[in-house]
Amino acid sequence: MRINYARLINYRNYADEEFFFSSDLEFILGDNAQGKTNLLEAIYLACTGKAFRARSSKEAFFNRKLPFRLELEFSQGEDKSKFIYTHKDNKPLIHVNNIQIERRSELFGRFPMVLFSPEHLRMLREGPSHRRNFFDREISLVSPSYFYSLVQYQRLLRSRNILLKENYDPLQMDVYEEKLALYGKKLYETRGLFVEALNEKSSRVHDFISGGKEVLNLSYKSSFAGVEDPRGRYREDRKKDLALGYTSFGPQGDDMYIEIDKKDARRFASQGQARIASLSIFFGLLPFISEQLDKKPLVLLDDVFSELDRFRRHQLLELLQDHQVILTTTDLDGLDVSHLKHFNKTTILEGKKYV
Repeated sequence: MRINYARLINYRNYADEEFFFSSDLEFILGDNAQGKTNLLEAIYLACTGKAFRARSSKEAFFNRKLPFRLELEFSQGEDKSKFIYTHKDNKPLIHVNNIQIERRSELFGRFPMVLFSPEHLRMLREGPSHRRNFFDREISLVSPSYFYSLVQYQRLLRSRNILLKENYDPLQMDVYEEKLALYGKKLYETRGLFVEALNEKSSRVHDFISGGKEVLNLSYKSSFAGVEDPRGRYREDRKKDLALGYTSFGPQGDDMYIEIDKKDARRFASQGQARIASLSIFFGLLPFISEQLDKKPLVLLDDVFSELDRFRRHQLLELLQDHQVILTTTDLDGLDVSHLKHFNKTTILEGKKYV
């Protein structure tokens, strides 16, 4: 998958700018707070239907009273696809090849992409919800059936929690718990397979980046593990859940445990180790997505070189030689672009027009 063109109109700090991408490796150079990340975010929005730094896509448009528009062109081999994001009556409209997209999930898998930004370090450092959001997002982007199960489970969970807090009805609870067990099991099984596959791929990446000095291991933790009758477990927990006011059992409490040399990375990893481990996990997504969709994902890297030495910078780019890479950075210190022979072409965009 490649991106060829992007036009941003009234998107964050861009009034009207065009970008042309013709290289395997594109460096977007500029000072901080100039809008480099905004360009990556616009590409991310086209791939997922959502801006990664905003609660809603509307927040990304700095003045919604002005007409806003995103136009992007992607290609897969000889096939080209045009994405347009605009609005009517202040409601977003998405079209791909002149066909209106009714639901964000219809974009999933069309333009596969992996983004890494400093914000994604939170996935490793902070609480379980960040890791659940990570695997829910990444699995959904390659599996519409998983996304459907996730939406259904979350809807049922909200309904059960309302019953626990008010208007408790045992018969209605039976209905919710039967369906929660059904969709919860699907989430549990798919997440388990995902983490198993990602662990195998990410550990290899981490071994390469660390020079074999560290071992990364990912494991899936779920209250569903070893439970033969999830529906019965929901029923058994009713009294406890009524006192708590929420559902305590289920995949809404799942986590992905990340270890470096058999130590909890969340507690013991240094800042440098956390960055390398996070990069290894996200880069492990590349072969996973390629296998699932038979497409090589586009790679978006936002300030990825921070705190990495020259050797590791070249190692990271070597891992990405089969993908189109768009990378933002403030400078190219410690990187010899002339030595990046594994990329067919490298472009450096800098100056006010591009940042």
